[in-house]
Amino acid sequence: MVNIAAVRENSGWPEVRFAINQNPVIKMRDIKPFRIVIMVVLLSLVLTACNTENKLIDQPLKVQQLTAGIWQKVNVTNSSGQSIIEFCEKDNTYEFAEGGTYVLNAGNVFCDINEEQTSSGTWSLSENNEQLTLELNGFSYLYELIDIDDSNLVLEQDVNGKKTRSTFSLI
Repeated sequence: MVNIAAVRENSGWPEVRFAINQNPVIKMRDIKPFRIVIMVVLLSLVLTACNTENKLIDQPLKVQQLTAGIWQKVNVTNSSGQSIIEFCEKDNTYEFAEGGTYVLNAGNVFCDINEEQTSSGTWSLSENNEQLTLELNGFSYLYELIDIDDSNLVLEQDVNGKKTRSTFSLI
């Protein structure tokens, strides 16, 4: 039979000695740092597992909220919080379908004389639910999904180092 004995060294870490057919001499004060490390590792594993599970549950909820109806753009702000929405954008609406498509309706006020009343594109939500990608007319737009609930949607976009935040309301 092999027993393990721990003896405290000057370095503060226990030294492990092997002894055959002897009673082990293990003092609790020598094992405390080891126990603390083990507890921290286990706790971090548990928290990480819970966080992953919540994100997997969260994805269907965000898709359900995004596809719940028609979203109207109500404001666009710059990084200083100043409203920069153009008048022609205030009646724009977005309708997201569960299959990953969406329709942009320009409303009654057009920003450009060549603008179409409606345009169709595709959308996708990243695995971590933090980014929304919209593709329209050959262009891809990446947004940070800041907030979404049953009535509000907030997206942030970084274009050439300038951030804008778009707010939408479910109508």
